[in-house]
Amino acid sequence: MKQIAMNIPLRIGLLVALLVGFVSCEGDVEFRGEQMTPQLVMNTVVTANSSPRVYLSESRFFLDDYADYADVKDASVRLYIGGEFVEEMVLVEEKDVYGNSMGSFYYKGSELLRSGDEVEFRASCKRLGAEVKGSTTIPSLPEVGDMAVTGGLDETNYITGRITLPLTDPEEPNNYYWLSAGLFTSYSGGSFRTPAKYADQVFMGGRMSDVLDDILGATIDSTHVFFGDEFINGKQHSLLMEFLLHPEYVVCSEAWCEIYQIDVHLFRYLLSVELAEEGTMFGEPVQIYSNVEGGMGLVGSRSTGIEQSVGCSDHIELPEKNE
Repeated sequence: MKQIAMNIPLRIGLLVALLVGFVSCEGDVEFRGEQMTPQLVMNTVVTANSSPRVYLSESRFFLDDYADYADVKDASVRLYIGGEFVEEMVLVEEKDVYGNSMGSFYYKGSELLRSGDEVEFRASCKRLGAEVKGSTTIPSLPEVGDMAVTGGLDETNYITGRITLPLTDPEEPNNYYWLSAGLFTSYSGGSFRTPAKYADQVFMGGRMSDVLDDILGATIDSTHVFFGDEFINGKQHSLLMEFLLHPEYVVCSEAWCEIYQIDVHLFRYLLSVELAEEGTMFGEPVQIYSNVEGGMGLVGSRSTGIEQSVGCSDHIELPEKNE
């Protein structure tokens, strides 16, 4: 008993010493590495049958205490098609649908871009001493058939539905697609969208966030998949999506889908972003894809989108109610 009693003060002293040691470890550590000069960041995803817009910003040091990137408004941005100069793009303030300023700027072109165009953007900023460029070839419209909707009541008394979309992939390899699908329900109390489950084996990459909203200049539905043609090269394949729906919403719901063909640069960028988001602090770091020479960023493209919708009540049979 005396042995134990004598050790209590010693143990308390050790505990206090440890606590003091932990507290003393807290504090600011001055970064002594080399801080790099900001780089010019160029981002754009051009769409067939649309005029281009390019977003320029400065890269920032990773220890800076602000989150936003500074728009570069003192640059020269030039558009080339097929290696030929087309136009000098104009700085424009971005506004919402109501005409209110969004506090950001982009460079706008007037040329209408087409599928098959070999597009290059060159930007220079004397203040940063930077010259960057990036190029893309705008893909053609995807070849798809009519979407179909089927479904029936399951054991949980919900509608288990399927959306199919026939896609014919060209014979040449390395074609890439971007698909968004789901249900739109509108009723007396309001409306809502329900994303589909992308069940087909050809889909790679998962559901994405709205990571491209800024560089596209518009909001795209934030639940989509992107995929290549590794499993369907040169073939026709019916893409499969699934959904659950309460029977009372069948009459006021429609299934919809939207599909684009995208270029390899946009595909590789999306894939790198997804891999980075899936990583952990203990895993290997993922380098976000960039195809901008002399700086950083993305110059990608997509075809015109094909949108389809089908009313659920026309294709889903419900059991008759008992009188």
